[in-house]
Amino acid sequence: MKLLLTILLTLVTGGAFAQEHATPKDKWSKDLYISDEFCATRGLKPGQTNDVLRVWNGGMNAGEKISRLVDIRYYFATQEEAVSYLESNIGRLSEGGDPVESKIQVPGAANLKIFDEGAAGRKMNKALGLESHSYFFLFTVKNYVCKVFFMADKDITLGYATDFAVEAAKRLNAVLR
Repeated sequence: MKLLLTILLTLVTGGAFAQEHATPKDKWSKDLYISDEFCATRGLKPGQTNDVLRVWNGGMNAGEKISRLVDIRYYFATQEEAVSYLESNIGRLSEGGDPVESKIQVPGAANLKIFDEGAAGRKMNKALGLESHSYFFLFTVKNYVCKVFFMADKDITLGYATDFAVEAAKRLNAVLR
């Protein structure tokens, strides 16, 4: 069961189409992403890191609130290209999730869109025996498209999940000053 979930969560990272917009090696830094220290205060441990994403894992056991956090960056030459990419790939980036209507704001982020796992994701979770909830935060910061995927206990609030998107935008803005 855990192996199947790991494979499915790897697919969620968007790795198959992300490489074409990887941050150039001379511009890449862990500082572009949410920090390990921030995640550690929330019980997450570093996982996979490559030139597009960083992953942190929590537990899959009862009582552990956060299962997985994936922070993805897509790099573009201009801000206009980033916005165009976000708008034209929203279905793929949101992985078919349902839009979440909210007045939540992420300081320093533009074009914010929030999605949950959608009906297909809920059906898959049920089939796997998981009681979890996922959010996808999609936004731009200058010439980057950001995707923050958050999978947690079914009782986690959107407000709690938003803290991770806020941290992602804050860190990226600090590097791009």
